[in-house]
Amino acid sequence: MIHEIEAKKLLITNPHPSSWFGVKYYLNIYRGCMHGCIYCDTRSECYNIDNFDTDISVKTNAIELLKKELLAKRFRETIGFGSASDPYVPIEKKYELTKQALEVVKDFRFPLSLLTKSNLVLRDADIISEISKQNYACIAFTITTADDELAKIIEPHAPLPSQRFQAMGILSAARNKNWCFNNAYPTLYNGYRRKYYRYCKTGPFTWCKLCIFIFWRYLKR
Repeated sequence: MIHEIEAKKLLITNPHPSSWFGVKYYLNIYRGCMHGCIYCDTRSECYNIDNFDTDISVKTNAIELLKKELLAKRFRETIGFGSASDPYVPIEKKYELTKQALEVVKDFRFPLSLLTKSNLVLRDADIISEISKQNYACIAFTITTADDELAKIIEPHAPLPSQRFQAMGILSAARNKNWCFNNAYPTLYNGYRRKYYRYCKTGPFTWCKLCIFIFWRYLKR
């Protein structure tokens, strides 16, 4: 069920920006997610979302809030999209709030970090390119497996990994920074690791290869 709500605040300040992500402000336009990933940590009770997959809240006043809150910032620091829910859930096609928010980030000349599982991000590639030229923009794709058939089981409603790799290639060709985030470590076993590497070698995915190396070393401890 889709719920339209008005939020009181949009940006969440990170007091200790990670040297890995470099995000100072987190932004979630949607609450809940429709991808149905069985491993998602946002299902945890601490997030207080009873039906994470089916009850989706849309912050209809997000753009108004974003403009107001960015006006109050003294320094232009990185804004992170997608910390708790994917900014490109299927209903984004209808609402286009993520697209509008990116336009605001561009107009205010803030750097961008965006995490997604969706190739819908290609719709907004021109806006992202403008942000990259002005300041900094990095698009991260969550890739838990390179096997499309396995993905249909563990991420039943998300775009296929092959589609995400293709989107990474297109964004890389446009000289946008993008990398691969792997957060479901067991899927690197059982032969998927080799397929993962094969995908990464087909394009300029330096960060993708780096992330796989780090997490594989972690698994072998």
